Amino acid sequence: MNQDNLEYLKKQLFFAGFGEGLVTQLEKRIKEGQTEFQISASHEFGKDKMEATLYFTRSKQEGSDMYFFNKYDATLQNHNGTASQTFFINNKGKSVGLDEACNLLCGRSVYKEITPKEGDAYKAWIKLDFSNRDENGQAKVNYFNNSYGYDLHEAVGRIPLKELGDPDRMEALYVALQRGQLAHATLIKGGKEISVQLAADPKFKTVKMFDMDNVKLYVPGPKQDVRYGQAPVDQTAKQKEVGQSLGSPTRESSEKGKSVGTSDAKKKEVTANNSVSDELLPKKRAGKSKGLTA
Repeated sequence: MNQDNLEYLKKQLFFAGFGEGLVTQLEKRIKEGQTEFQISASHEFGKDKMEATLYFTRSKQEGSDMYFFNKYDATLQNHNGTASQTFFINNKGKSVGLDEACNLLCGRSVYKEITPKEGDAYKAWIKLDFSNRDENGQAKVNYFNNSYGYDLHEAVGRIPLKELGDPDRMEALYVALQRGQLAHATLIKGGKEISVQLAADPKFKTVKMFDMDNVKLYVPGPKQDVRYGQAPVDQTAKQKEVGQSLGSPTRESSEKGKSVGTSDAKKKEVTANNSVSDELLPKKRAGKSKGLTA
């Protein structure tokens, strides 16, 4: 067994959110010497249950004993139904972790560093478009890069939150929102403190806010550009959503904010139909993982 290769695969598993619970199975399957194999895993995030199938292949180079972690199929199960998507492992940059996959399948947005096949890496918000699927049933991934103009700090700052007076708590709130979580905060209204939940909404350059019963609450919109003798200009309406398949954009096309092509359909697989709504549910990131051999 190639120990260096094994250590590299263990790191990939860890940073993809699968922890160390699958290492024993991984070692066993590699020792068997199969050209390809799969490992199944499950994890619970609060009331959301994630099932994943991880795909490994051995190098086709003659005499090589190296294995590669290529992708995983993720399926979310909760009271709204199920939703599935395939996420590819990026050997050059940061892959979508299992917790982020859960948040994406719940209909929320995640802020990630994107590493295209060509060009430099850049950061963008990504969101699954369940209403737009390819021939393999994979949801289209919409990208909102920095040139799109979404300012998370400005959007959150429109809401009178108790946390605004605590820089450390605000930083933790921003990090949670960027990872696609439904973040808890305290709204100050009429001298009273109200527990609320927030979710980033880059498409409309705002944040969504819900009470603890998941009832949507009002959030002030972005300031409009008002010019003399003209009606206010809604810049949000003028922006065009950028959409394509995850892992395939080039920096040049994405920075222009235009729609670009989808990735090779052969790289996309589907595990189940999606029937989950975009309604947001509270997320707890703590949970116990377990892995099962496929």
